[in-house]
Amino acid sequence: MESAVRTVLEPIFNRPLKDVSFGNILVRLFEISRRFNMEVQPQLILLQKTLLNVEGLGRDLYPELDIWQTASPILREWMRERWSVRQVFKDLRRQLPELIQITRSMPTVMKNLVERTRSGRLQVEITASDLEALREEIRRSGRRSDQVLVGAAILFGGLLWSAATGGQSWPAWACLTIGAAWILFALRRD
Repeated sequence: MESAVRTVLEPIFNRPLKDVSFGNILVRLFEISRRFNMEVQPQLILLQKTLLNVEGLGRDLYPELDIWQTASPILREWMRERWSVRQVFKDLRRQLPELIQITRSMPTVMKNLVERTRSGRLQVEITASDLEALREEIRRSGRRSDQVLVGAAILFGGLLWSAATGGQSWPAWACLTIGAAWILFALRRD
């Protein structure tokens, strides 16, 4: 999911507001959330609505605005506050009683799990829809691997051809370009 979100968002970094369409980005993010069965929280919908309003106002007021450059110091400060060593220790101290209780019960839980596994009483419930989704993901992964392999073979052939001709042959460059494009296309599909 992370790579899918990166493919949507990385192209808009360091681009002015006039070159960014939040509507298209949001549609693609919704498609990703649907593909990964992610439940969209109301807060995310409100954030997306705000982004659309910002885009409309921003295009009217200052179309050359680079949102990422403008927001970067604010986001860095927020991350520092949220993930600083002090904050991590504060969160850990707040959750320490619960962690101690869980740690105390772990040996008993693990012992019961091992006993159930040894006796054959451990059951895992898998629904038909989960199994079908897993099968589809395996098929998709296999197709992607096959496509990357074909692209790598074309790219490798181009490299060999280029090495044999000293890099002066247009078919070698064509194979290199086609192979690289094939691999990128196969990887970006998901």
